[in-house]
Amino acid sequence: MKKNTTGTSLTIPEEYRLRTVLDELKANNDITTKHKKQLIRQQYDLLVDSFKEQGRIALEIEKEKLGKQQLLINKAIAVQTENMTNLIRQEYIRAVAPLTKEIEIEQLEMLYDFGEKIQIYQDKLQSCKLKPKFKKELIKISDESFDRVKEKLTQLTLDALAKAEKQPI
Repeated sequence: MKKNTTGTSLTIPEEYRLRTVLDELKANNDITTKHKKQLIRQQYDLLVDSFKEQGRIALEIEKEKLGKQQLLINKAIAVQTENMTNLIRQEYIRAVAPLTKEIEIEQLEMLYDFGEKIQIYQDKLQSCKLKPKFKKELIKISDESFDRVKEKLTQLTLDALAKAEKQPI
């Protein structure tokens, strides 16, 4: 870009001055036509460069504004997405929590009933005429049976919750 005599790019007041200079050059009859054309050409080049520079600066400013607006929009979208995710999670918990409580209570009642039956079985074993070794082994097996049922019910509950989480709300 061509510089004015002070070495800086042209400003708006300088543009008006350039236009005045151009008008004076056109009206001046003291210089040759060839020299006049050269001076006018130089003045026009300075004026065009000035307009180009102003346009470039304005474009850069607009790009910067758009970039900042895009960042704000992206942040707003991220916040909205997080808010929606939290709302969905809260609604899911509200919908599923009562169901899981009912299932767990039913399973606990079932486990309680099973435990009572094992206790009755073990009491009968005590009054039976089996060798102590067999009684001890059967009690151990019945205790393990209770633990297996408990583990199976826990696993079924976890599987049901995992399946419910995968289903769309």
